[in-house]
Amino acid sequence: MPRPDPALSTLTIRKQLLVTEAELYRQEMVEDFRVVADSLDEVGHKLRTVGTVASAAAILIGGLAAWRGVRAQPPAPKPSSNGHNGHPTWLSRLVNGTRIASSLWQGWQSVRR
Repeated sequence: MPRPDPALSTLTIRKQLLVTEAELYRQEMVEDFRVVADSLDEVGHKLRTVGTVASAAAILIGGLAAWRGVRAQPPAPKPSSNGHNGHPTWLSRLVNGTRIASSLWQGWQSVRR
């Protein structure tokens, strides 16, 4: 009956310990990656929210500037056939206001989701 080699059993035990240790490190690394991924998802959500609010604010500011007729260089008035000398009519202002309100409403709805 052959005797077990003590050096071989010691190597086998060390190998099993190293494999177990590597598995524990692998599980810790997976958990660390999961934490990092969750943090990045949270940051991404916050950035999307800030981006949506900034977009809505830009639309609002642009709309107010357009509504008031503020421009960097106002164009020269063009004669029109309707007799208003290039000034917007109340109907065109109503349409522009509705367009602005629609954009703001869509931005607000995306922030709420």
